[in-house]
Amino acid sequence: MPENLSQDDSDMPSSNRGGWWVVGQVVLFGFFIASVVFREPVTESPGLVISQIFGVLVALFGAAISVWAFRYHGSSLSPF
Repeated sequence: MPENLSQDDSDMPSSNRGGWWVVGQVVLFGFFIASVVFREPVTESPGLVISQIFGVLVALFGAAISVWAFRYHGSSLSPF
């Protein structure tokens, strides 16, 4: 850890860092497993349209964040 930072500089306790991110990943992985197990396509559901719209919005948001990060970091951007 850099000398100018300490564990006390964080606003969030170390036990809470990333907890909700892990929960979100587990939920998404559960949806993936359910889609593999229950292979029936959902074509007659209004929830399908809502899910598709939500998926497109999430993809666009992720793309916008990627473009912003690339422009903000410029030549300092690293793939690691």
